[in-house]
Formats: sequence, C-alpha cells, structure tokens
Amino acid sequence: MKTISRRSAFGVIVAGLVLSSAACGGSAGQMQQGQPLVIDDETIATAELVDAASQEGALTVYTAVNEATTTAMNDAFTEDTGIPVEYVRSPSGRLYERIKSEMGAGNFSADVVAIGDPSLVVDLDKSGLFTPYQVPSDAELDQQYKSKNGTYYTYASSPTVLAYNTEAYQGTPPTSWAQLVDGNGQNRFGLVQASASAGGWRLALFMREKLGNGSDSYWRSLAATKPLLDTSTGSLTEKLARGEIAIAAARPPEIAEAQKDGAPVELIWPTDGTPVHGVYMGVTAKAPHPNAAKLYANWVMSKRGQTVQAEFGADYAVRDGVENPTINDKPAPALADIQPNFVPDEVSIERRDLWVPEWNKVFGVSG
Repeated sequence: MKTISRRSAFGVIVAGLVLSSAACGGSAGQMQQGQPLVIDDETIATAELVDAASQEGALTVYTAVNEATTTAMNDAFTEDTGIPVEYVRSPSGRLYERIKSEMGAGNFSADVVAIGDPSLVVDLDKSGLFTPYQVPSDAELDQQYKSKNGTYYTYASSPTVLAYNTEAYQGTPPTSWAQLVDGNGQNRFGLVQASASAGGWRLALFMREKLGNGSDSYWRSLAATKPLLDTSTGSLTEKLARGEIAIAAARPPEIAEAQKDGAPVELIWPTDGTPVHGVYMGVTAKAPHPNAAKLYANWVMSKRGQTVQAEFGADYAVRDGVENPTINDKPAPALADIQPNFVPDEVSIERRDLWVPEWNKVFGVSG
C-alpha cells in the first residue's frame, strides 16, 4: 500500500483556456497500479479503481472555478496520480451555454464539470449531464453538501468580500457593505453583474435580502453611485489592480494572485456579513474517462483535495478537520467569524429568475 504525505508546492499558473497539467511540470505521479491510493491515512481509491483510471490515463474537466484554484487542484491531482488534466475554464454563464450547446450537438467530452451557480447545476442535472456517484468520504459530509439524487457534491464554500487599491483609494476604506453607499463619489466601486456569475448573483441576493431588508432599496442606492459593472471577477480584479476602480466586490483567490503579481490591493472582510455560494462538482454521464473522473471526484472530496483548495484556492472546505484558507501565507478568518450568509439552493434558484431582471433594470443592464 502506497501512502503519500502532504505536499505544499505546485506548478505555476499557465494562462489560456485549455491546458494540460502535464505541461505545467506535473510529476509522474505517486499512484501505483495494483494498490489502493491512500493519502494521509485516507483511502481515496481502491486498487481496482486505481488500475482502471491509470489505464485511461487522461481526464478533462470543464470548470467555472478561478484560474488559481483550478491550476493548484489539477497540478496536485496529477502529482498524486500521474494522470494529466486538461481543462476548459469559463465563467458559469458562458460555461453553461457551452455545455448545453455541446450536449445538443452530441460532441460533449468532459469527464467532470465544476460550476458555482445552483440554478445552472440543477438545470444541467435535469438535462442528464451527471451520473449518480458516491465518493468514499460521503459519510463524512453534511447532507447540505450532497445533491438530493446523488449526482453531484458541493466541494467548497466561496465568499465574496471587498478589496481596494491602496494607491487609488482616497481616504479611509470602508469596513462594511453599508458604507459603500455613503461615499462622496471619489472612489468608484466595481461589481460583477447579477446574471454573469454565481458570485455576482449571490452578492445581488445578499444586498437585497440582508442590506435592503428584502427590498431593492440598497440596489438603488448603490446604482446611484454609478458603479462599474463587469462580467467576470477576474476581469474586475484586473481593473482594480490597475487602479481603474478604487474598490470592488472581490474573491480572495483572485486578490491573492493579484498581490503575487505586485498589485497594491488588499482585502476587506465586511463587518455586516459575507455572501457565500457553493461550488458544485459531478461526474458526467457520458465521461470518456469514467474511472479517472471517479478518481478525481474522490480526490477532490478527500482531505487532501480539500486542503489543497483551501491552501491554494482560498475557499473554505466542506470537510471537517481542514484548516481555514490561506491567502499568501496569511490565514483567513474562520468561516463563522465572517458572518457567512448562506441561502438554500432552492431559494436562490426561485429568486434568481424573479430578481435578476429587476436587478438589470435598476442598474441599467440590458438583457
């Protein structure tokens, strides 16, 4: 039996829509045929699954998860298993359209799909995208992290917070969402459109339910400041890093990467709460590499995979016993300390269809 100790260094991030972890310097892998895969005393795969996945020798993931997390996860998986990962990455809305188009044309080829919008993952599930599969760690997971029909899992809790450019921001930066609408207009705010991504919608929902007490009053106050509206968190973070805006709704992984690149940006954990959305993952029903896909799902939901995504992706793990995320070697606050605002998936789905058109109208977005 081969036991693998935890590692702490992975390949550098490579730009581009589609790439292979092997091209990023992934190792030959530690997994051995004929033996179960055991990492940190947790059995991730049986010997039979190891042999079948090794024979397939490849994996394709379609993901809406940020570049830093995706690369770290795929590099670590390849390091542990020797199986290279090719991936297609795009914001949730665009990825959804691509998947639906490819399914309709009969040329869909992903083994695993990871996406962050509950309405989209539910619709894809109803379309027959996923196959029922239970990972070995299923019993360790709270029921809220499992789909009702056993076809996908929530593998991370992703917060949206504030970040500001220390050189562009004038005055004392805010400590809460509420203070964004009290400014004098000198510091332009940026956020992702409600319809563009899972984080954009969850922020819009949080602003209406929590900050507006169920009304669109906060939306209207924020819209009156004429914020910059973007279609992805990555693009918004780039604008913040360049000083085109002074402050933005942001995600820790993108800000961490901007800091590594030397951008003068800092995170703010708002005192009036943090919208959090789940990141979902499932094995596809027509996976070209079904055993490698199952191995990947097992690995992502293992403590090893959960630790990698928390340490390098800066999202909160769903497994107990995994440390809080780290952001450039600085520990993030505990999840309970950021006043996480969770919304049941069914509520989010119901209100999304009703409220996104209203958000678009308030902020002057067509479509």
